[in-house]
Amino acid sequence: MFYNKILQTHQDPNFDFTILIINENLDQDELQKINENSETNLITDYKNLHNILKNLKKNFIVLRKEQPQTIENLSMILQNIGYKYSKDSLQEGTFSTRGNIIDIITDKGIRIEVDNDEIESIRIFDKNTLLSIKKIDSCKIYYLNEDIKFLNDEVKILFLTLDELEITENIITKTLKNSETFKWEIRKANPPAFRKRINYNELINILKNQKEYKIVFSNYKTYEKFLEKIINYCKIKKISINEFKIENYEILETNYIFGFIDEKEKTIFITEKEIKTEEIIINTNILNSIKEFKEGDLVVVEGYGIGIYLGIQKIKIAHFEEKEFVSVLFKKNRKLYFSVESVNIHKYLSSEKISERIKEKILSIPSFKSWQKKLEKVYLEVRELGQKILEINAKRYLTKAPQLLPNQYDQKIEESFEYELTEDQKKAINDVLKDLENPFPTNRLILADTGYGKTEVIIRAITRTISNSYKAILFVPTTILAYQHFLNIKKRLKDFRIDLNTSILKTTKNFDSTNLLISTPFDITKHKIENVGLVVLDEEHLMGVIFKESLKEKFANAHFLYSSATPIPRTYFMAQTGIIDVSIINTPPPTHKQPQTIILTFENYKHKLLLLEKIISKHTKLKNKIIYVNNNIDELYEMWFNFKNYGKCSVIHAQLPSKEIQKIFIEFIKGTLDIILSTTIIQSGIDTPEFDVMIIDNSHNLGISQIYQLRGRVGRGSKNPHCYIMIDEKFLNTPTFDRISIFEKEDLTNLDVVNRDLDIRGPGSLLSKKQSGHIEQIGLIQFIKMVNQYLQREEDLPEIECNLPTYLPESPIKNKLYRQLLTARTLEELELIKKQIIDVYGKNLPQPTINLLKAIEYRIRNKGKKEKIRIKIINGEVVEV
Repeated sequence: MFYNKILQTHQDPNFDFTILIINENLDQDELQKINENSETNLITDYKNLHNILKNLKKNFIVLRKEQPQTIENLSMILQNIGYKYSKDSLQEGTFSTRGNIIDIITDKGIRIEVDNDEIESIRIFDKNTLLSIKKIDSCKIYYLNEDIKFLNDEVKILFLTLDELEITENIITKTLKNSETFKWEIRKANPPAFRKRINYNELINILKNQKEYKIVFSNYKTYEKFLEKIINYCKIKKISINEFKIENYEILETNYIFGFIDEKEKTIFITEKEIKTEEIIINTNILNSIKEFKEGDLVVVEGYGIGIYLGIQKIKIAHFEEKEFVSVLFKKNRKLYFSVESVNIHKYLSSEKISERIKEKILSIPSFKSWQKKLEKVYLEVRELGQKILEINAKRYLTKAPQLLPNQYDQKIEESFEYELTEDQKKAINDVLKDLENPFPTNRLILADTGYGKTEVIIRAITRTISNSYKAILFVPTTILAYQHFLNIKKRLKDFRIDLNTSILKTTKNFDSTNLLISTPFDITKHKIENVGLVVLDEEHLMGVIFKESLKEKFANAHFLYSSATPIPRTYFMAQTGIIDVSIINTPPPTHKQPQTIILTFENYKHKLLLLEKIISKHTKLKNKIIYVNNNIDELYEMWFNFKNYGKCSVIHAQLPSKEIQKIFIEFIKGTLDIILSTTIIQSGIDTPEFDVMIIDNSHNLGISQIYQLRGRVGRGSKNPHCYIMIDEKFLNTPTFDRISIFEKEDLTNLDVVNRDLDIRGPGSLLSKKQSGHIEQIGLIQFIKMVNQYLQREEDLPEIECNLPTYLPESPIKNKLYRQLLTARTLEELELIKKQIIDVYGKNLPQPTINLLKAIEYRIRNKGKKEKIRIKIINGEVVEV
């Protein structure tokens, strides 16, 4: 059979058995499949050793949807197979219960919801947020209280140093000291490159363009699912199913884990993993998340002033069994308690970093009178700013803009896109195209993490504009990004003239006949460009405020589209006051992977060179392409001298002659280089799917947003990306190292980076110095609220007094859910929080939680009507007293 043939072709001549290469983390189910194949032994690297030995177990229980089960019985079963009950621990091998929910911590988080004595749903949840991320039909729970069992009498393990710089016999001996049946050997070697892993998008491209491949399906179920997905793909793309007609195929019944392509045999092996789609349950609104606060943060309690949030505290009071209160510490050590359903509280954001030293100065003595005096002082500035915003919007609606209507090119550009759009991308594209149909100028920001697909939204907007006979201008912060956009868009919009304008590369000096101009920022006031329908600013947070304002003045009749990965407070202000609309892309494409990030410290320059040579040597042997970044140009050339023997290398920086830069650009973007050595000019938006490894040297000189952008340049293909961050060990135990250590966090997001940046540097100047001074007194969010109240966009929430207990049950994220409830101002926000509460506690919520949600809903519905409301909840209905 083909399955056995693939394995047999890769027997090690020094070992009398078949080997299976494992060079990435596998979950328990995948490991079990390996164990059940008695012909297969293991070949692995040290990183996976502990995982393999821990999880290769024979015994497990299977839980399925609609299976008869109770929480009590399932708890007993889990304890019998070695799991321990823990109220709030997320340690592997524990479980916890909340009502009709049971959370089991294996190598992942598994949430079981039981209703009417049967399993209603099974969900995988994120162990950091405790929120569900996908639904599954069944799961295996492996025994913890049994010895490691293999089906073979003797398991021979060959250790290869694939992903580690060094491996020692002592480490392995220590790990295997109680496992006498193992035979093992260490050998420095590379895995045979007999297969190339594939994903769904690569598979589609291969099938569209190549007809000579034989297709092998791992089983009949995979074959059926593949056909179903191909039919859906053809419907979306409006193409004939005949393009994917498969004549030469074979269906096997195997337990092979991964699909791959064998170029030598011209065979594609497909498993369920390549065509599986996961149901994403909960997304986070990045702009709303900037308002989140935690214990120890400065907060504004409306009517009282600025204090320090201490958390939620349960207190017994008259007429109630117990009630939970928000605890806030004010100036002179005054601590006040506020009921959750009545307090108006939000995070305090300033225009500069708040150190511990000046925190005491910012704190208020809790007093309604003194707080009102502060607000009255700020009101004059609020009124002036509010009037400006009204004038901007009035002018905007009175100004005539081109109506850019749908046409045949919408479908053409859609069909030329090689990948499947995520749901967030579809919504963002729809938002933008609807904007362009308006008869007045529109402003929209596309907010998305690096690699999440902002560029495709921009291309769809440009296509709509130029196909309506109007010009589009795309501004980007760097020449290399401009050149990449130029090459990519030119391929897809062959019917139109695309021009490039940067300080280094120019295709024209006359913009009259261009359809699309792609440019870095320049003094546009000196040029006459007529008939402009759309202005796009990609990575807008890297461009100056004065330049952006000059564009608005120059192209007052055009639509504006911005893109950014990091919602800075200025952007947040514009979004919250209605100056700009926002579309958020939260979902990564299927091919996107988080790079494995390693922070390396070095003693001196010689030690750094030694580490770098080990990294370069390891990854070039694995055929990985490498980007090395260092803003010290002299060191770039020194490193080139050291690395040039490992593959084709080039150095790129802004001081090179334009022809040399153009030549390197082409090599870089086409992927013909093995190693590129560059300054940070490559940080912005470059799409580099061929590159697998990023090395960031002298990281102490870079901001964390810069490092995050650079790190995002790898992880866009199907391989396992790595990012190495180099820092001199003299920075250990300093704020510099603390700043960079954020990259040790798994599943790091742009939101983590933004919030960390706010902690380190503060938001920066929002508008003018005068306005920043007022923001210091009351905080950014309070300032925005006052502006919106002037614009009649926002109304005060009333205080609520309720006659019944109102609280959330215990859970590891109870306080986080409370903080979200405290800042909810719309029914839409409350509905999202309700879904999270039901996800964590189950749909049969306890009565105090139902009371809490009803009280907060009543509060939101009565926004702006009264200052204080007393309510009773009778038979589930809210009655005002």
